[in-house]
Amino acid sequence: MEDSLSKAKEHLERANAYKVNNEIEKALYEVECANRWAPNWADPHYLRGLLLESLGRSQEAQAAFHKAELLDLSFRKTNSVFDGNKEEAATTVPWTARDVWLGFALFIGIVIAFIGVSVALWLLSIEIKLELLIVINEALFLVPVWWFAWRRYGSDWKTLGFRGFDWNIVWIGFGLLFASYIFTIIYGLIVTQIFDSEMQPDLGPVADEMSFPWLLIITAVVIAPVVEEIFFRGFIFAGFRQRYGWQKAALISSALFALVHMQPLAFIPLFILGYIFAFLYHRSNSILPGILMHFIVNLWGVFVEFVILSD
Repeated sequence: MEDSLSKAKEHLERANAYKVNNEIEKALYEVECANRWAPNWADPHYLRGLLLESLGRSQEAQAAFHKAELLDLSFRKTNSVFDGNKEEAATTVPWTARDVWLGFALFIGIVIAFIGVSVALWLLSIEIKLELLIVINEALFLVPVWWFAWRRYGSDWKTLGFRGFDWNIVWIGFGLLFASYIFTIIYGLIVTQIFDSEMQPDLGPVADEMSFPWLLIITAVVIAPVVEEIFFRGFIFAGFRQRYGWQKAALISSALFALVHMQPLAFIPLFILGYIFAFLYHRSNSILPGILMHFIVNLWGVFVEFVILSD
């Protein structure tokens, strides 16, 4: 069974690639192969519906959509948390899970090289503004996205998740965020008692060394939510979801999200936040709700750090 599903996923990934290149007949062939390997998997049926719809074969397309919906209700053509248009309930992307793993490896390699160059410049007594390093570090998230999504497959912003959404999902996000804050407070108290250490580093001394500390605030509150949601949800989660299903994709992308922040004591709260953002993306078909929630989380963190704790 597992081998059959793996074969089906390989065919579906090829079908998505053909779809992006507008090679509809080849995409249909790959979808049919995927259906033969995993007839009870909803994704190929839904993609078949999209392909047939693009060819004007609406009756066959509706039959394929109906089959997908019977197998998985998340593939309904309209959903209460969507904006009412006929977007895919789980929009396919052209890059594969392999592309995502390679993209993440590329990101890690670039970060290591960036740290190496920064250390070398410091050893050579060449001064570089700390705030500039922080901004560049955030920009590095976009390099794998540019290479694999934009350059290789010619994707646009919409493919990366910049779509309209139903604002009802935002209220779900607020509820989940509130619950995560309650957990984080309790978790933080336990961590403080056990390890006699704070979950997150004190940014006050870092800001004091900066010529323009406001740039740190802008990066944390505005740039980081947008860039990180593009990378972790728009690129990583979306690519993994097609291969592993949304729940496994959410687990993996959330773990990577927490690991990249390099705060071991805060791994669990960061993982939970990553899972919430992935869930919001999956339910809304847009990364915008996640960006909004991420913005609120970082804004609150900056407010606590520079306003409440500084008094």
